[in-house]
Amino acid sequence: YERVLSFFVSNTAPFLSVAQGLDYPTANLSTQWVNSDASLLHNVRYVGGFVLRPILLCSQSTSFATGFFCAPPCDMFYFGVFIVQTDASNNIVEGNPQVVWSANRAHPLRENATVELTLDGELVLCDADGSLVWSTGSSGRMVAGMVITNIGNLVLFDLMKATIWQSFDHPTDALVPGQSLVDGMRLTASTSDTNWTETQLYVTVHPDGLYACIASAPPQLYYAMRSNEEKTGNYTTKVTFMNGSLSIFLEPKNPDSNSISLPTPNTGQHMRLMSDGHLRMYEWHIAEDMWHDVYDVMQPDNGPSASDSTITRLKTKVIAGHFRHYYYYCITCYCCHTLSREEESVC
Repeated sequence: YERVLSFFVSNTAPFLSVAQGLDYPTANLSTQWVNSDASLLHNVRYVGGFVLRPILLCSQSTSFATGFFCAPPCDMFYFGVFIVQTDASNNIVEGNPQVVWSANRAHPLRENATVELTLDGELVLCDADGSLVWSTGSSGRMVAGMVITNIGNLVLFDLMKATIWQSFDHPTDALVPGQSLVDGMRLTASTSDTNWTETQLYVTVHPDGLYACIASAPPQLYYAMRSNEEKTGNYTTKVTFMNGSLSIFLEPKNPDSNSISLPTPNTGQHMRLMSDGHLRMYEWHIAEDMWHDVYDVMQPDNGPSASDSTITRLKTKVIAGHFRHYYYYCITCYCCHTLSREEESVC
């Protein structure tokens, strides 16, 4: 019930070893997985220390997996969705997975933590001592099973295959083609490529477009992609990562004229809000076996945005708690001006 899109995985670290083939995109109720090599036989280890322990895999020209993962020294684990590459035997091969969603960024897990799809239809994540870390809150909603879809959406579905809960409704720091940010949703930048702790930087959608802000009191706006059209009706605004564009939809099926054109995909793509505050698109380069940074959404041609030095200054002042004046740097007109009350309120 979701269209197929293709992705590829990076090869930033040499591949070391992998268990035998795995291709199980769905799971039934009353299923539990334990975060250990002994329990999850299809674990993947890379030179450099990254560990992936998938529980479900949708294997196609590009594959998505869900399961546990960690970065060295691997004393803290996370549960999430990642882009991986598989061979003809459905083995996960080469390169570090690209994490595109995580359930427990603020609460890392230990060895022998568990994730369970309960008989009541709730996906529950518990640490090794049995303490609750995270859950979908879907108990009693007629869930029949779980699937990792061909575009990287982790879905709990009912007997009619209708979606009850989905990871796309709870984004972290990344988007994949076909995924939307709906009015009120956020992407929040991670501290680094191997530290998924949230930072102060986030991107959010409001009724008239996409905004990037630094969390403070009040939040500080540093980028805006606003619609050129006036909103009518009750349709919820969304911004969708499409094939060749990042598009604002004020109404169904009609993207706004102020949508951003993106490089045409030759291979797989994904988009991530980075720790420097930039929303960047990455594309897999087959010849080089690695992801390339191919586009910065927050460049001046795509709407008013703050310079890197201004973002850093604002972040520093937020941390220090010394905000007296709030500046919004407009690259397109090379000027600094105090935020208007309206501009302050959008975040």
